[in-house]
Amino acid sequence: MRKLGTILILAVFFISATGQVKETIKPHMLPEVIISSDKMITPLSVLDLLINGNKYDSTSIKVEGYIIQEFEHSAIYFSKDGLDRKMSSQAIWINSKGSKVDAIHIYNNELVIIYGKYKACVSGHLGMFRGEIYDIEQIVVEKQ
Repeated sequence: MRKLGTILILAVFFISATGQVKETIKPHMLPEVIISSDKMITPLSVLDLLINGNKYDSTSIKVEGYIIQEFEHSAIYFSKDGLDRKMSSQAIWINSKGSKVDAIHIYNNELVIIYGKYKACVSGHLGMFRGEIYDIEQIVVEKQ
């Protein structure tokens, strides 16, 4: 029994000493805002959408993450590492068609907050993403 307890303590110590998470996003405690739908929205992380996407389907959201906008690759990522590696499993597709944001401005490798609507579906180039943000009202660049 002592041996098992010692092993568990060592395992917890090893995991806590080496288990670093690189630049992952935690929603800032920003005030809730009202957008044109007259609904209050809560700050979310991309991870919230990836885990609980059906809960937010067709609702107005405010989500924070790392953005990239390239040819056939427009997405918001949970972490900077995921963006650098282009791991679509850590991202939500951004559909800017019909959005209110300036289509001329291109955001890349920046920490942003996006206000828009969320659709839980297979989306994006070749269906590589597990959700989509559309009807984007605003993109705010966060200072790092």
